This record gives sequence, structure tokens and C-alpha cells, in this order.
Amino acid sequence: MKSNVNVKSRLKAKDYEILLFVRHVDSQYMEQLLKIRNSINTICDREVYCTKV
Repeated sequence: MKSNVNVKSRLKAKDYEILLFVRHVDSQYMEQLLKIRNSINTICDREVYCTKV
């Protein structure tokens, strides 16, 4: 189920604070967000903003 509402969520992985601005939220995407915690190598996407803590 998709939504047009922008969702701002924060995930912390290692030394990075990840700010996620998600336009479309669905179950598959949420699973990817959980995987992001374990692999910070590929988080810098067009909708993902990384800031060094």
C-alpha cells in the first residue's frame, strides 16, 4: 500500500545518521530500510541523505 505522504524517519548505522525522506512507503521498501542498518555502503541514494556524526 503506497502513500503520498512524506515520511521522515531516522536510522542510525555505525557513525552515520541517516535521514530518510520516503515518498512511497510499502512493505518491500521498509524491508530495505532494515537492511540499510547492516550495510551502510549503498545507502546514499537519491532519496537518502547521509550526514557524518
